[in-house]
Amino acid sequence: MPVTLIGSKWSSGDLVFYDIATGTAIMTIYHSTTGVAIPTLTTSSTLAPNEQLIPSGQIDANHCTDRFMWTCPAGWTAGCTVVGIAFCQSVVEATGASSTCMPRKVPSGTAIAAGSSLLAAALNLKTGVTANTICSCSLNATPANLVLAATDSIALDFTNALTEYIGECTIYVQKN
Repeated sequence: MPVTLIGSKWSSGDLVFYDIATGTAIMTIYHSTTGVAIPTLTTSSTLAPNEQLIPSGQIDANHCTDRFMWTCPAGWTAGCTVVGIAFCQSVVEATGASSTCMPRKVPSGTAIAAGSSLLAAALNLKTGVTANTICSCSLNATPANLVLAATDSIALDFTNALTEYIGECTIYVQKN
């Protein structure tokens, strides 16, 4: 029996499981205020064949320090390109008006804050987002900022502490 690597992502309030090799959605589980629905099988796909999504894990008051999310595999000798960044939050920051997050490309041996900006501007987690809504961010206009060499990392760079914000960042990369 062949082994299939399964990935998952949130898409418009649905939890989608997909085949990592092909990007084909396998199963969708969705939630509502009344609970979890019965899984439904689907054949639709939102990932390109060489696209990979990188979830940040939870971002909140306890998880808002600068941190690495992912490193481009050494085997990807041509590297990869960031093709999309989205934030989704269940609670928007109410206290810290200048609490922002900037995803960065960080070469090995470089401090997170010195990495290249992946967004056109840092995302304000109070005024730049809406609760329960996916925020597709504007990518940096400099193409070189979006291209990672093998072993470059993607990191999150926060300004100021969060108090109420609860969310996640998902970064989409396309293998070169």
